[in-house]
Amino acid sequence: MAVSSYTGIRHGATISAPADPTRSGYVFNLWYADSNLTQRFEFATQTITANTTLYAKWWSGVVGDIGPAGGVVFHDKGTYSDGWRYLEAASTDVIHPTTGVTTFTWGGSTGTTINNTLVGGTSQAVGTGEANTTTIATLHPLAGSAARFCSEGFKQGGYSDWFLPSYEELDLMGKLSDTKSGAFTLLSNTYWSSSEKTAGNAYFINVTDKIKSDIPKTYTFKLRAARAF
Repeated sequence: MAVSSYTGIRHGATISAPADPTRSGYVFNLWYADSNLTQRFEFATQTITANTTLYAKWWSGVVGDIGPAGGVVFHDKGTYSDGWRYLEAASTDVIHPTTGVTTFTWGGSTGTTINNTLVGGTSQAVGTGEANTTTIATLHPLAGSAARFCSEGFKQGGYSDWFLPSYEELDLMGKLSDTKSGAFTLLSNTYWSSSEKTAGNAYFINVTDKIKSDIPKTYTFKLRAARAF
């Protein structure tokens, strides 16, 4: 699908992003201001002061490849539906934006917490991590939960639509980490998922020892965010 030219733009004005173009066999990966695709165009802040050409960046769509946000694609469900087809893992673990802490309890460690509160409605299945995260953050917006640190405190590659992966999504990440020979590595051995077991327990995965179980939410583990596209 071609994108039409913009005309009649006032000097110094910003423009709205056009609809995403399509290309058979590829996934659109943002607009860039240069043909080398190194300068991402920020529609919200960059102004038009001369004739400007934007360049589309494309991604080939293969599990194990670098994804649109600079992470690694760890799942392809085969068809595009419900707004997504692929799942991408962040390339690094989540770090607390102000304290630099790298391990987190599931339900928060200060102020309002949900370490002994049943959220309810979460799932372990692939494709449910985003919904799990939304459920947790919506029902308990004041809790400094692991889900909120992924969805509100983490950005990578210009994207902020990250979430805490479900139990089975995290398992897929672990399996990719085992097989990619350093191309993708989970930096710690133990990570939280967004899947809850009881009011006091949630599911985790120990990548090193291949342990997949539930444990009290008060334990502190690493977080690796994911996104769907």
